[in-house]
Amino acid sequence: MNITPQMTFIEFKSIKFVLASQPNSINISSYIKELLQYNTHAIVKVCESNYNVATFSMMGITVKELIFADGTFPSSAIIDKWIEFVANYFDNYRDSALAVHCQSGLGRSAVLIAIAFIECGLEKPRVIDIIRKIYLLMCTEPTH
Repeated sequence: MNITPQMTFIEFKSIKFVLASQPNSINISSYIKELLQYNTHAIVKVCESNYNVATFSMMGITVKELIFADGTFPSSAIIDKWIEFVANYFDNYRDSALAVHCQSGLGRSAVLIAIAFIECGLEKPRVIDIIRKIYLLMCTEPTH
């Protein structure tokens, strides 16, 4: 179980994201502390989890569920909800980052962030390059 949360900050134009692995009972305090450094007001979880959502709420961070199965692409309904949530979030919190987590922070959450970047006009090959670099970074970062 990871004691240190794995997180990577990425941005394009005026949208900022924190791509993260799933929090757990051991790292949830440091996880929230790090999210607050990015001025995060919401975290989107795309996987089943068993952490205490109330812990985030007490610190002013909303938890939004957009769960879909590992190894699959999100449904049209999830994509529509995601795009709407991102637009509303950045309308309300212009200078903050939106956190997204799946189990490892490498698959489902990266897909949603890629979709958001494409919706904001970033060319698809550039999105792929960014996600690859993040993947390599997160796979080589030491964990404790």
